[in-house]
Amino acid sequence: MNKLTLDQAVKKWVWEFNALPLQLIEKAYPNFIDEVEILTTNKVCGHCESEDIVKNEDGEPYCQHCNNDDIYDKYGLPMWGTMWTFGDSLDNDWIRNNIDVVADCGIWVYESEELGIFFGIDGAGYDFYEQHWKPLYKARGLKWHSEE
Repeated sequence: MNKLTLDQAVKKWVWEFNALPLQLIEKAYPNFIDEVEILTTNKVCGHCESEDIVKNEDGEPYCQHCNNDDIYDKYGLPMWGTMWTFGDSLDNDWIRNNIDVVADCGIWVYESEELGIFFGIDGAGYDFYEQHWKPLYKARGLKWHSEE
């Protein structure tokens, strides 16, 4: 029987990721938009730059923060100073088949010839485990933890 808690299992999984400094990515790809395939887009409000985007009754995105429907896709590099690659190629295969699920977890995903799949988070100042890694672990269907 597995004795890890959910939090411990998520942290174990994330510790297996390969951390890449954002500066390294910027040096490797000086023309990032032209050199890297962006697999996810993130919607932001053109009025206030908020990422509090939800869908209205008609299924159209709007900004929950300022109740504005001026939404656009934000491209580029995330603000957090670290990006990651997975430690296991099975995760890469899963992510390719579940891009929308990964985007819903707030993860920005990219692919390059040299790195394969790599990803980042456009955020700071909050608990990444609760907001991103735990939802991704659950969406991935991993069960390294005890259900007790």
